[in-house]
Amino acid sequence: MNETTNAKSTVEVASADALDAGNLPCIRFSLTRGAINDNGATPWITTLGLGTPPQELRFMLDTGTVNTWITANACTTDACKLHRAFDPGHSRSFRPGKEGPKTVSFGPWGSMGVVLGNDVCHLQRGHQGEERTVALNEPMSLYLSVSYVGPQFAALDCDGGLAIPAVPCEKPSALLEQLRHQGLIEQADGKKGLQGLQRVAGDLS
Repeated sequence: MNETTNAKSTVEVASADALDAGNLPCIRFSLTRGAINDNGATPWITTLGLGTPPQELRFMLDTGTVNTWITANACTTDACKLHRAFDPGHSRSFRPGKEGPKTVSFGPWGSMGVVLGNDVCHLQRGHQGEERTVALNEPMSLYLSVSYVGPQFAALDCDGGLAIPAVPCEKPSALLEQLRHQGLIEQADGKKGLQGLQRVAGDLS
């Protein structure tokens, strides 16, 4: 099934107690529902700023992984041409990773050739009726994809995937852990950190 809509929702990420009491600050993700494909990928996409100055890129919020990844401008395969690409050379805050290039398996999807990098993510923070863009204090670790093997990647509406693990995770690629370190949420847990999802955004499945 292939269906594209202009549906938009907002997800607020905060501690469960803060959501229940209305005592935010919170982090807001404005979501757009893209194409629904029979490949298991979420159709919900959020646009975030990556790097300094921020480059606007589309991420799917992925609770099924601990790895955040983005299409890089050095990507050479045909699937890359269908996505916006992150240019680390245009970011003052980008730092290359210490590991060399490697291949990451995505199971039946195929594989991705990546290099590791670190950069800051810019998010919308709401508090007492005011909203502003804030950068995370600590750079996130992310995979810069330089090649895609497998047709599923070309079908994605997003440019990358934002890791929001459903279990506590200390990996620096996990967004909720970065939010917890900065004191914006209390628990780096995808299930608890995203409580209130149904109330705020409806069914995102």
